[in-house]
Order: sequence, then C-alpha cells, then structure tokens
Amino acid sequence: MEIARRSANPDCIGWSLHVYGRVLAQSDVTLATAAFEQAMSSFRSVGSRFNLALSLAEWSKLKHGAGDLSMAAAGLIDLIDLLRASGNRAQLSQALRIAASVLCDAGALDEAAVVLLARRGLPEIPTMPTDELAEVPADDEELLADISHRRGDEWPRLVLRARATTESQLLAATARALADIAQR
Repeated sequence: MEIARRSANPDCIGWSLHVYGRVLAQSDVTLATAAFEQAMSSFRSVGSRFNLALSLAEWSKLKHGAGDLSMAAAGLIDLIDLLRASGNRAQLSQALRIAASVLCDAGALDEAAVVLLARRGLPEIPTMPTDELAEVPADDEELLADISHRRGDEWPRLVLRARATTESQLLAATARALADIAQR
C-alpha cells in the first residue's frame, strides 16, 4: 500500500486497498469494510468500473456476513446497476449469487430461487480460496435445495417462472426485491 500511495496512481491505490480488505476480511470485518470503501472511492475517482465492481461485491458480502442486510442490499443495487451499464456478465453472475443469498436471508425465498435459477448460463468468475470464508456459498445447489425444501409445492412454479424470465427482467426484479430490503 505504501508503494501504491507513493505512485499517486488512484487505480493502484484502490487495488492495494482491495487486496488489503480481502486479507482483513478474515480477521477484522470493520477494517476490511473500511478498506473496501476507500478502494471504491479511489476506483470511482478514475472511473475504474471493473475494479469498483470487484470491491463493491466484496463490501456487499461483508455487510451480508455481518447481518446488515439493508446495506448489503443497497450495495448490490449499485453493483447491479454498474454491471448492467458495463456489460460484464461474469461479475453480474457473481452479483446475482450474492443477491440471492441476501434475499434468502431476508425471507424473500421465491425471489432468491428465481435469481439463482435464472442466472444459470451466465459466465462465472473463478473463486479464490478465501471465498470459502464468505457467507455466500460457492455454488447454488445447497441454497437451491434448501429453498426447494422450504417452498415445497411452490417449487415447480418457481422453476417455470425462472425459465420464463429474461435477463433484463431478472435484473429489474432483483433490484426491486433488493430495494425492499434496503428500505428496512
């Protein structure tokens, strides 16, 4: 971080803060959250949307893991809007996975199921070994099995709804469901 700061390059500074946040996420969520917030500010200052999206995803996961569903949802709304504009579908896939987990924990099981099922087919970002520490499962199957069990007879309807959902409808519906959580 010292070398990045000496360079006075906002993108390098942001990236060093992002990496620092990932390291801190394992031991100090408060400091990690602050590091991601500083990284996002740095990335915004130079319009580095890809790196901003990475940090915003990590920040949202930390907020979710800390039980702050409202802030996690607000961050995910910003992230989905950013990714919709940038067209980065692999990051969008990751954002939708995080969103589904937040929706599930907020009790929006139907919305979570549709998000998980409808996001299939989007490209994936390779996960890092430390991702196992996050609250978001690395694959959807466990969460889907839990929702399927909890929704019982409603499950087939949710599967059909997900299959009929276009990507633009999915993003709009996810943002609406997250907005309900963010307002709590």
